Amino acid sequence: MITSRQVVKIINEELTKDLNDEARVVLSRVKDKIEILEEIDYVSQYKQPVFEGDAFKEAEKMFK
Repeated sequence: MITSRQVVKIINEELTKDLNDEARVVLSRVKDKIEILEEIDYVSQYKQPVFEGDAFKEAEKMFK
């Protein structure tokens, strides 16, 4: 099974290629969303849940 870190690595490799601006923006947004989900998952596993804090609200904005 592929991990989210591997997906981010692939996206970073693609971002170094000659892409048009629209493709670069889309890949960057996908990478940002994956990293936010990773952070939420980490926090929920090892720290107190973030269901009412600013980080959760910012993540909700990204996915709307």
